[in-house]
Amino acid sequence: LHNLHGNYVNLAPLLRYLAEKDIPTVLTLHDCWFFTGKCTHYTEAGCYKWQTGCHHCPKLRGDIPSWFFDRTEEMWREKKELFSAIPRLAVIGVSDWITGEAKKSVLKDAMILQRIYNWIDPDVFYPRGPEVRKSFGISENKFAVLCVGAAWDEKSPKTKDLLALAKMLPESYEIILAGSVPFADRLPQNIKTVGYISSTEELAKLYSACDVYVHLSREDTFGKVIAEAISCGTPAVVYDSTACPEIVGEGCGYIVPTGDLDSALRAIEKLKRNDTETVLKCCRQFALDNFDKEKLINETIAIYENIMN
Repeated sequence: LHNLHGNYVNLAPLLRYLAEKDIPTVLTLHDCWFFTGKCTHYTEAGCYKWQTGCHHCPKLRGDIPSWFFDRTEEMWREKKELFSAIPRLAVIGVSDWITGEAKKSVLKDAMILQRIYNWIDPDVFYPRGPEVRKSFGISENKFAVLCVGAAWDEKSPKTKDLLALAKMLPESYEIILAGSVPFADRLPQNIKTVGYISSTEELAKLYSACDVYVHLSREDTFGKVIAEAISCGTPAVVYDSTACPEIVGEGCGYIVPTGDLDSALRAIEKLKRNDTETVLKCCRQFALDNFDKEKLINETIAIYENIMN
C-alpha cells in the first residue's frame, strides 16, 4: 500500500479485509498520513498530537481539506485499531526521518519497520557534459542555480524564499526554474523558466546543465529531486528540515538553517569556488552508494519475502 489518501478508497473495509484474511501487508510511507488523523505533514504546523491522539486539528482545511467537522480524533483511533489488527504488517519509511517518526506512532508495533530509500536509476540520472547547457538556453558565463517543483504557488513559503533569494544573488548568477509557473510574467529578470519537464531524460540533462540545485522545501519525506540532482553530479543546498539533510552526503553540498537565505547564499557561493570535478565525483558516488535502483529493489523484495514467511 502506497498513498491511499485523497478520498478515493474506503480505508476501513480494506484494512479489515487484510486483517481477517491474514494477508501480508506492506505500507510505504511517502508522507505521514498513515499515522496521523488526517494531515500529510505536520512539522510546519508544529503539531505532534498524532503521537498520543489527534484532536483540534490545526490543519483542518489544509492537505486533504475538511470544511465543517473535525473528526481527526475518531480517524486517528480507527487507524490505530485497524493497523494493529493486521497480523503481518511491515512498514517501509523512505527516509530515516519518517522511519523514526513512525516508531513514535500507531505503526510502532509493526512486525517490520525499516528504512528503504526511494531509488534512483543511475543509468538515467548520470552526469552529462557541458554541452547540455545550450539546449536549455543557459548562459555559459552565468552560475546556474536550479530549482525544481511540479507547480509553483506564488503564496507558498517555498516560492517566497525563491523570489527573495533571486533579489540577493549577484549579477553573475541565474536561477533556472523548472515546473509550472502561472506567474512567470512577473518573475525577476534573473529567473529563467524552462516549464514542466515530463521526460526523465530531459530532467537528468537539466540537472547536469546547472551548477547547483537549491531545494527550498520545508517538509519532505525524502526529497527525490535532491537525490536525482546529486546522482547527476550536481551539488545541493537544502534546508535543515525533515528528511532533506540526510539526502545530501558529505561533500555533496550544504545544509542550511530553514528559511535562512543568507546562509543559503553563502553556501551557493562556496560551491562556486569549489573544485567542480571533485564535487561531481563525490555526488555521484554518494548516489550510487545510497540510492541505487537494483540494491533498493532487492531490499524491498527481501521485506516481501520476510513478511510472507
